[in-house]
Amino acid sequence: MSEKRDIAMIRALQTVIGEMGDMPIPISALWLQRLINRAGVPCEIYDCEAREVDAIALSTLCTLALRNCTFRHYEAPAPAIEWTPARDEPGAYRVGHSLQPHVADAMCASVCIGGGAFSTIPNPMAGHHGSIGWNLTYGNPIPLRLTARIMIESYEYLISGSINMKEATHRLRLLRGAYRSLALRARAGGL
Repeated sequence: MSEKRDIAMIRALQTVIGEMGDMPIPISALWLQRLINRAGVPCEIYDCEAREVDAIALSTLCTLALRNCTFRHYEAPAPAIEWTPARDEPGAYRVGHSLQPHVADAMCASVCIGGGAFSTIPNPMAGHHGSIGWNLTYGNPIPLRLTARIMIESYEYLISGSINMKEATHRLRLLRGAYRSLALRARAGGL
């Protein structure tokens, strides 16, 4: 079955949990197995009987299963931001989206650090459900591997011997300024 169908099933199940409240929720063995597998635990249930699962446990399982999905249309990603203030100005940052929707959209921001060089920082506007650290730890790391590598390379270059301490400090200040600006936008509602 497709991931989109699984997401629709999980959303419907969350609605049922919300309506039924804190009591055991009936769920088919097939859907329970799919939910557990989507949450990242290999599981096989050999009978086709319905199960009654505690609402809190089922809600938690639904949340974990959604975090392992790579299809991102079920939640709005952080907004795209064009170069602020201008592309070639040191400290300018940008949050982009790919042409085809991707799980890594808006998780990171590119920051101009001068001389044609750019570094990548986490985007605080992405929130807990869209942060790259959360998705690599609890979600599906496969579609995020290149985005994570770009961010690691940015910080690796800062601590390498390729630039002197003065330049590393200057670049770190630019990155911190861009991160602070994005965090303020996040607190203001992403505007």
